[in-house]
Amino acid sequence: MDALMTKRAFLAGAAMLAAGGRASAARIAAGVVVDVSPLRAKGSWQMADWIAAWLPGLLAQSFAGRQGGAVVHASINLVTIDSGSPHIGIFRLDSGATDVIDGAVWLTDARGRQLARSDLLTTARAPAGGFGDVALTQQRVQALCAQFAYWAPSRVGL
Repeated sequence: MDALMTKRAFLAGAAMLAAGGRASAARIAAGVVVDVSPLRAKGSWQMADWIAAWLPGLLAQSFAGRQGGAVVHASINLVTIDSGSPHIGIFRLDSGATDVIDGAVWLTDARGRQLARSDLLTTARAPAGGFGDVALTQQRVQALCAQFAYWAPSRVGL
């Protein structure tokens, strides 16, 4: 990690502190800032912790060499882990579940000016069942993070 990226990450974190003091709600990694405070406000502490751990690295990989010195920001507003399709009698309408992650991604320059912004809602298919299984839920949240990171660059024009 070069000194310029470290300085930008520090400045982005300092700007967030000045704007609202939400440093504990964000994770900063090599020019990437992820805010999970909307999830925490909804009581989704465990999912917020997982996303704060995984999404910065995934976004850094997705944007590697493409952001031209800009700081990548993401805010995650909602995560839905689907329990699967309903049954009608003995027949299942569908054999899987559709999980959802809803948030926003934007780029700022070194001075904190917004360069591009987009709302981003992505989905991931998962096998039905296993609801309440923490390890399976972690895998599903990680798959959602990967989908979010995959689509983020194209949503801000990169």
